[in-house]
Amino acid sequence: MIHIACCLDNAFTSHCGILIVSICENRGLEPIYFHLLTDGLDASNEKLLKDIVARYGQLITVYKIDKKDLENCPIRKNDHVSIAAYFRILLPLLIPESISKILYLDCDIVVLKDLDCLWNINIYDHAVGVILDMFNHDVRIYNRLDYDMSLGYFNSGVLLVNLDFWRVTGLSSEVLDYINENPEKLKFWDQDALNYVLKDKKVNMPLRFNVQDGFYWKDPFVAKKYWKEMYKAAADPVVLHYTGYIKPWYKECDHPRKDLYMKYKSLSPWKHQKIGHLRLLLRVRCLILKLLIGLGIMSSRSNYR
Repeated sequence: MIHIACCLDNAFTSHCGILIVSICENRGLEPIYFHLLTDGLDASNEKLLKDIVARYGQLITVYKIDKKDLENCPIRKNDHVSIAAYFRILLPLLIPESISKILYLDCDIVVLKDLDCLWNINIYDHAVGVILDMFNHDVRIYNRLDYDMSLGYFNSGVLLVNLDFWRVTGLSSEVLDYINENPEKLKFWDQDALNYVLKDKKVNMPLRFNVQDGFYWKDPFVAKKYWKEMYKAAADPVVLHYTGYIKPWYKECDHPRKDLYMKYKSLSPWKHQKIGHLRLLLRVRCLILKLLIGLGIMSSRSNYR
């Protein structure tokens, strides 16, 4: 059985549901058990998610998080994440001890193939299996977090977590302590803290298991030695992760594979829900940026190829 964890609040109910639909539509031989961490869903939203899982004959448990455990975790004004971004740190403390491993997935993801191969990757004697971040080769990350670039920087949206390792070594407490002591270093929330604490306790996994926006850019930040694998992964992802702040549920999104999100949305209870707009300020900012790039006044490394 594959155990999958997601963290959400009411605002992300539909996106979590669409992720669940994509996982179940592409399920392999292994049954799926979903573990949802939340600080409190409306009863109607919780029922929607449970009904989806039941429709596919899989299992689900919803866990209630006490936000007091995360009171020192920074969320800045206008951040596009909520406190739910930090819930994954508590997985080893919340998931029953009979479960030794879990696959964590962000909710801005769709899964396009079965997860059996990912699940069966050997992470024994390591804390976590990870995929490098699309900004892995940006030296400013390592300068800010103060560790050697050779250790790499991963994206925390897909994590194969060795729960037993975390429990024995007390890693949840170590990550929370790092957050409490270094809030000024955390540009990317818990992802920065996880990278620092786990920098020498991880196993790198193939890029196809976390295909990020930057893998589609004309001028990616990824080192050239990874380009062959990156292009192959982008053409045929297992896990497609919409990492940009303009998500596929916004009309302004121009991600080249937005259609795949819409495919699984059409199979979900939200199939008739209209796609919305970005907040006005962000919309205006995006229009100005596109205009400046179009006029050649500014350049952008993040144009899709």
